[in-house]
Amino acid sequence: MYQHYAVLAQQSNCVKYHIGQEVSDAKLLYAIGDSDYNQRMQNFHSKSLGIVVSWAGVNQTGINSVFQAADLFLEDVDRDLFPNARQGAKAFSGFQNEYKRVTDIVLKKVNEFQNKYNEDRVSLAGLSFGSGVAAVGSLHVNCNLKRGKLHRIVVFGLPRSGNQEWADSIDDALKDRFYYVHPSGQIWINPSNSTHASFYPGQENFHGANSEWGFSIPNHTGWYFDTHIASYWENCPARFGHH
Repeated sequence: MYQHYAVLAQQSNCVKYHIGQEVSDAKLLYAIGDSDYNQRMQNFHSKSLGIVVSWAGVNQTGINSVFQAADLFLEDVDRDLFPNARQGAKAFSGFQNEYKRVTDIVLKKVNEFQNKYNEDRVSLAGLSFGSGVAAVGSLHVNCNLKRGKLHRIVVFGLPRSGNQEWADSIDDALKDRFYYVHPSGQIWINPSNSTHASFYPGQENFHGANSEWGFSIPNHTGWYFDTHIASYWENCPARFGHH
């Protein structure tokens, strides 16, 4: 199952696509966004996942995409969209504003395709910046479906999308949909791709990965569930395997 999410998360990164394209066990139904000012968002009908909304990751060649991904200023959540968020909940403006621009389209298309395919399951997916947008959207979609329910939210390379109260709000809304809850703490595989790992308790333990300066895009993308999630440059159209 998770391979399908990984493939659809990668497919939303691909620049070349066409409506009706078959990807994994899904068909591409709709797409919007150039992954610059608006992240590319694609809708699929999947035999195993239902109606899937997937957002692309940050486009490193798009100045607006980069700036929005780096817009980490906390702002009050929009209570019109998230009336049940906890008091004090704040979201990073880049993620919240990106989702707000497509709010009406998301609900319209999800409702349209649910009715067309007689489908009650709705799933969200995404990579990196796109996974943050999916996390923000999960609360809004969860409360506004006209039929069915959120089936799964499976994202890759997920950044933090807000403060603790915001994270707790997501837990409140989706608490019955967690298949597995990771224990608090960090399991750091270091060196990367090795069999050596250390456990660091707590949420902000500076002795773990936070002790390393810099970042690695290949480690942020890479292989997930035998699927190469490679942003815009490889594995397009998306598919399983092919190491």
